[in-house]
Amino acid sequence: MELSDEDAIKLARAHLRRYKLLPKNSRVQKVSRLHVAAAGPDRIIEDHRVIDVAVCFQPIIRGVPVDGPGGKVMVYLDHEGKLTCLDHISRRIGRVYRKVIQLHPPEHALQGASRMWEKRGLVGEVEIGEVRFCYYELGRNAEQRYLQPAYFVLATLIGPDKRIRTGDIYVTPAPVNNVGWVTPPPPRRIVQKPRPRTERQ
Repeated sequence: MELSDEDAIKLARAHLRRYKLLPKNSRVQKVSRLHVAAAGPDRIIEDHRVIDVAVCFQPIIRGVPVDGPGGKVMVYLDHEGKLTCLDHISRRIGRVYRKVIQLHPPEHALQGASRMWEKRGLVGEVEIGEVRFCYYELGRNAEQRYLQPAYFVLATLIGPDKRIRTGDIYVTPAPVNNVGWVTPPPPRRIVQKPRPRTERQ
């Protein structure tokens, strides 16, 4: 038995309602499947089947989707539609701390990303895949006090020799009157002083 996307979404919503974890407003971000197969000595694939279906729900706050490592609810189902796991990374939202008066244009995020990649060096070209407007939520191991609108840039960095391609992201606050960084700033690089050399007696 293989679940269709529609059936998997219905079952996932039912499980979330049962445990009172379904966001008040949300949309289905994606439905993915875990495939397994076996191959014989002739390398012909046999016994191909789906053993797991994952449905990812993305909360929506005042019309703006929540993105990032957090801000999502994942429901995992086996091939029979039975619940195997719930992965809930979505913080409770409190009162409005500061109203947004104006937003930067998306180009502001691209300019900031460009400056970051130039400082990093060893980047020949950059392919921009997407610029998302969202609320960016950090993962489970990060502290986050404010949830504010942000631009989420997804890109591919290409090395000078064009052989190495690396996926990268850049996140920056979208409001002009933002409350600070969205992602934690990288730690300062500490340059260690060389140890004094001692001569053997």
